Amino acid sequence: MMDLRLLRPFVVAATLAGCELAPDVGTAQIERCVNVDSDPGTSVSFSRDLYPKVIMPKCVPCHDPNSGAGGSSAGNIGFQVGGLDLTTRDAALAGGVNSAGALVTPGQPCDSLLYQKTGRSPPVGVRMPFDGPPFLTDEERGLVADWIAEGALP
Repeated sequence: MMDLRLLRPFVVAATLAGCELAPDVGTAQIERCVNVDSDPGTSVSFSRDLYPKVIMPKCVPCHDPNSGAGGSSAGNIGFQVGGLDLTTRDAALAGGVNSAGALVTPGQPCDSLLYQKTGRSPPVGVRMPFDGPPFLTDEERGLVADWIAEGALP
């Protein structure tokens, strides 16, 4: 059995010689998520901004408990399967069966499933909206992130 202490001088010599021991993983493919408001001078409200511009047209067709087909090819599957109602701010904050407490973490869009699920590589399940593309635009995702970053205001 080899004494590992004998390798120590070689590791030190390689480090001092400027050899990189970290792998080259290339450039980032997507931007890193940050928990900041992109436009602190403009407040984002659920009822005034988020609901009419993003939630109603892109999310409610699948996440409305009172909708049969909801105008979407998926019907209201998001409510039927996960119990997630996005028709009101309070319902969104409550989350669904699988996302209770994690759907919206006020002040932290990067930790909020509502924001994560609209990105290219969600941490669980499929990207939303379920019947996309089209998916949320960068501007729409920014609105979601800013609303959450600002504390998920009414």
